[in-house]
Amino acid sequence: MMLRSLASAILLIFAGLLFAAENLPAQKSIPAEQFRADCNILISALKALHPGLYRYETEDRINEKYGKLVDMQEDNVSIREAFLRISEFLAHIKCGHTIANPYNQSDSIKALLFSGKDKLPFTFVLIGKRMIVTEDVSGAGIGRGAEVLEINGVKTESIVEQLLKYADGDGSNDGQRLYNMRITGEGEHEFFDIYFPLLFARESGKFRILYRDPESREGITEMSVDAISREERKQLLSMKSGKKDLTDEWKLETPAEGVSLLKFGTFVTYNSELDWKKLLSDHFGEINSRGSSDLIIDIRGNSGGTTEVAFEILSYISEQPLTLKSQRVVCYDIVPDSLRQYLSTWDNSFYDRTASVDRYDSRLFRLIDENSGTVNITPKENGFRGRVYLLVDEANSSATFILARLVREYKLGLLAGRATGGNLKGITGGNLFFLDLPNTGIEVDIPLITELTPADTPDSGITPDIFIDQSVEDIAGGKDSGLQSLLGIIGK
Repeated sequence: MMLRSLASAILLIFAGLLFAAENLPAQKSIPAEQFRADCNILISALKALHPGLYRYETEDRINEKYGKLVDMQEDNVSIREAFLRISEFLAHIKCGHTIANPYNQSDSIKALLFSGKDKLPFTFVLIGKRMIVTEDVSGAGIGRGAEVLEINGVKTESIVEQLLKYADGDGSNDGQRLYNMRITGEGEHEFFDIYFPLLFARESGKFRILYRDPESREGITEMSVDAISREERKQLLSMKSGKKDLTDEWKLETPAEGVSLLKFGTFVTYNSELDWKKLLSDHFGEINSRGSSDLIIDIRGNSGGTTEVAFEILSYISEQPLTLKSQRVVCYDIVPDSLRQYLSTWDNSFYDRTASVDRYDSRLFRLIDENSGTVNITPKENGFRGRVYLLVDEANSSATFILARLVREYKLGLLAGRATGGNLKGITGGNLFFLDLPNTGIEVDIPLITELTPADTPDSGITPDIFIDQSVEDIAGGKDSGLQSLLGIIGK
């Protein structure tokens, strides 16, 4: 996920352009006409800048959804309602990178919408639309593996279905959307912690939880628990504050004799002071010195980051040179003057692409020269030449999705785990503009580059060669069923 702070660190933005999100007072409502003015800026920017706007929905359908966005009878709209309306509209685009990014919102928006003492006092994962507790900090003794059936009288399945209306993801692949609803307590923001309180939390500061604990003889139990803030939950979970470095995120282990396990928690490298290419080289040097016959590359829980990391990994597991070709397109050559005052990014070249594009069709421009999409990968001398397995799941939606797709396409290893996020029909990402809406103060990420795919490409993620599901029993017991099952298949 791209943070606006990265752009700010690279690009000095004139103070006059920061009129929107950072200086908005924490007001609770604005006139409806001002909200509609923001929506007009939003739809204008999407139509002018987003190359994948009509990949999964027709232009008529997007226009219909926009009509519903601005159709309101009230004279005023709250910032909460504006945020929900815009998020729901963006979800109809079905693009995992087109979001009202919580990390890029102003401090006033974060304080107004995200920072309340209105969060559930436990963490959980979803199996389908079933909510399974992983750690309880409420003091009520809800066991790990307990299934939450209702919250405040609303069935969990109904809550999940309602939240799906606001969830970002690519195409019809709901796996990524459901995965992102889990609560781990890590990081600054999580989807459920934002949208559940906005839609379902009560003013009482209490949650009435109906749950089934598989370890209890009491069967179904009802319990009232106190709502807490995200920071309070993090403290109760004894989580360390501060960012992780790549030495924490990229770990090399030996789960069994002859097997090396290389875990990648992220492909984000811009905020690390380490030489990530050297770190990767050192890991593969160690793998080879061990004489491992099997290598498991674990990218579960990793949505992506820098695509260059995926290409570098490929150079260590491919015996032959690879030439990756794609048709990469944008939908503008020069950003319209009417939009520039609302946009920021980290590279001024994104505003004017006239020297790097040529016309593809009536809407799109093909990227040329160094942006053409052709990537040459040369095998590393210290590459791994044994059997490769890639552990995947629904989180793999950007650069990690690209890695999974290329490992499958070039037959470089077997995919194991659960179906990926992302979408074979295409994802839009790469360069981004940060769009600041002046009246609401809401920020929207707009991705700028997409790849063209054949019309008959499946609208789905990637199905693994070896499907390994997760059970409630696995969660209750803290068992890594994906890794343990794969080791059994390998014969270790």
